[in-house]
Amino acid sequence: AKGMPDDAEMFLTEHDPGELDMARDFLERAGLADGTTFLEGDALELVDSVDGEFDLVLFDHQKHRYAEAFDVIRDRVAVGGIVVADNVMRGPIDFGALVDWGEGTAQALDGTNDDTRGIAAYLDAVRADPRYETIVLPVGNGLAVSSRLE
Repeated sequence: AKGMPDDAEMFLTEHDPGELDMARDFLERAGLADGTTFLEGDALELVDSVDGEFDLVLFDHQKHRYAEAFDVIRDRVAVGGIVVADNVMRGPIDFGALVDWGEGTAQALDGTNDDTRGIAAYLDAVRADPRYETIVLPVGNGLAVSSRLE
């Protein structure tokens, strides 16, 4: 965020007021709060309250809603913009089942949790949109980085 242009805007959504206050405190200490709009509530409902396109969107919420979140923002990401989805390899995810599913074993997701199936649905959604190119990086708990090409 410190590398953003001076006129850039950052929007942070959080449904938990305590977490939102903590984020505000962190960004104030980092000197980034002035350019940030803090929105309390469900991000998927709040996105329409923000005008314009997004250069960067980070998903780090309920994994079973990532595909729904992508549907909400896919047309609002600027060409050249990035969508990052966190926790696509570890945490509540059964990564072995995701790998098997990705290699064509349809029943690999049978018996997995909602988070694993949600990540699979998200990866399906970004792969199905020809405007995006996606790579999964083994950083932290795994990041899916999707770049809007057109």
